Formats: sequence, C-alpha cells, structure tokens
Amino acid sequence: MQQFYYYRLTKLQICWTYQVTNLLDLPSYKSAGLTKLQFCWTYQVTNLLDLPSYNSAGLTKLRICWTYQAVNLIDLPSYESAGLTKLKICWTYQVTNQLYLPSYKSAGLIISVVSLCRIHQF
Repeated sequence: MQQFYYYRLTKLQICWTYQVTNLLDLPSYKSAGLTKLQFCWTYQVTNLLDLPSYNSAGLTKLRICWTYQAVNLIDLPSYESAGLTKLKICWTYQVTNQLYLPSYKSAGLIISVVSLCRIHQF
C-alpha cells in the first residue's frame, strides 16, 4: 500500500538577488566592488500567506523556498516518502520587470524543484 503525506506549509524563505551596475541605491549596502546582493526573508506561516506586491526595478532573480511539515495521509504528487518529515522546495524566477506575489505562477520561472531535503526526526 502506497503511503502519501499531506505537507503543511510552515516556513517560507524569499531571497532577492540584485545585479549591481553602478552605485547601489540601498541604505547600508554601499560598496564599489559589489556586483551582486542577496536579501533573504524567512516567514513563519500560520495560515494563508498574504504577501504584498514587490516592486523590482533592478531585480534579476528571485528564489522562493517553501518548507513543509508532513501532517497526514494525503497525496502530494511527486513527493512520496514514508520517512519524509520535512520537505523544502525551491523555485527560481527570472524577473524582467515586476513580480507580484502571491500568485507563485510566473512565465519567468526558470528552475522548478531545486532541492528536496529529507529531514528525519530522531
């Protein structure tokens, strides 16, 4: 009998990577030799995730990571594992102008599942 898990979203990490071409117009991040800058936020998710839209003039790539906690026996396709207690899924988006969250559907999606982490509880 195949066993399936339902994964409840517990944390969300969003990372922005900026391509720096000239002077970096962000407070506290000034460097003449800086070519890339990455910001990461980790959210504790309690219910529905309602993030505002993000204006991304100089944003070139966005990486979004979800961490799921296995709750019970419901099928999450393509992620089947009897011993899996946590699942981390990462998407990388190619951003051309503005990325609006939360839709998590983008024609600029360039990489789907980047990492599948098996974290066993002892």
